Amino acid sequence: MRKPCLYAMSTDRGLDIHSVTNRLKPNKLIYEQTMSLAQKLVQEGLEKGLEQGLEKGLERGRQEGIGVGMLAACQRMAGRKFGKLPATVLRQLNSLNYTQAESLCDDLPVIETLADLKAWLKTAGA
Repeated sequence: MRKPCLYAMSTDRGLDIHSVTNRLKPNKLIYEQTMSLAQKLVQEGLEKGLEQGLEKGLERGRQEGIGVGMLAACQRMAGRKFGKLPATVLRQLNSLNYTQAESLCDDLPVIETLADLKAWLKTAGA
């Protein structure tokens, strides 16, 4: 089966799926085996792509979850330290990305006033 497949695909580089199919059709057994192999390869490709997509999605979800949790912790710590936070500060906090939120969590213990927090947020581009 390998030789007919290689022959069908190698004799003309400009072949498309219909041309390959037409070249294999005269030999019913080779045609059926080739189509079965092609279906298996397509299925394997779909399964592998799905698996990779799920892995990337799970990792992205974990990172987003960590970021959301970190932001919530920063808001809570800032609220305890400075009292009720103004809506503008809350919006700025919610706009922070993961790295910024991580930095804020590190810096929050040394930020002394609400004005200092606003300045930190401004510097961070929030």
